[in-house]
Amino acid sequence: MTTPRRRKVWQHDTENISEDQIREYFHRLGWEVERFGKDYGEDLFIRIFEEGAFTGKGFYVFLLMKVSPGLPLFDHINETQVV
Repeated sequence: MTTPRRRKVWQHDTENISEDQIREYFHRLGWEVERFGKDYGEDLFIRIFEEGAFTGKGFYVFLLMKVSPGLPLFDHINETQVV
């Protein structure tokens, strides 16, 4: 008996793309991004570095997807989108 093949849903692609974009943004700042394995309400932990030195500060990120009519689904983030 064969096991039915699971299909990948589009939400997985959008989640991966959004995580890649936010990682790219914070890496450009020289900050570290850590992914959590299980979903506990936080997806990423960001460690803040200044001039290569860890500041002792960080914050959690919970990734959400929002599709807005008329806007590209996979657009690169910019500074105004990260708060």
